[in-house]
Amino acid sequence: MDQEALQGWCRERGLFVHHLEEWRMAFCLDAKPGNAAVELRAVRSLQQENDKLRKDLDRKDKALAEAAALLLLQKSAMRCGRTRSNDLTRSAD
Repeated sequence: MDQEALQGWCRERGLFVHHLEEWRMAFCLDAKPGNAAVELRAVRSLQQENDKLRKDLDRKDKALAEAAALLLLQKSAMRCGRTRSNDLTRSAD
């Protein structure tokens, strides 16, 4: 592609030619075989960390749901006039 056509293409897409050259150089440098292995290890470690965080979030979400359910049951029991101390005194009568 000649320089004028390249500039026209970049202008249509809101790019600059020097950005295109930088991206090309970065792509060519990243294409080395050693970088692929390093990137793969980095991606795997990020995936493991993500999985760990998701499990932790699920655990905390379940604990929060359980606490909310217990609080709701406690409030419901109080509205009915029953508490644990009242239940014990009524059964003793």
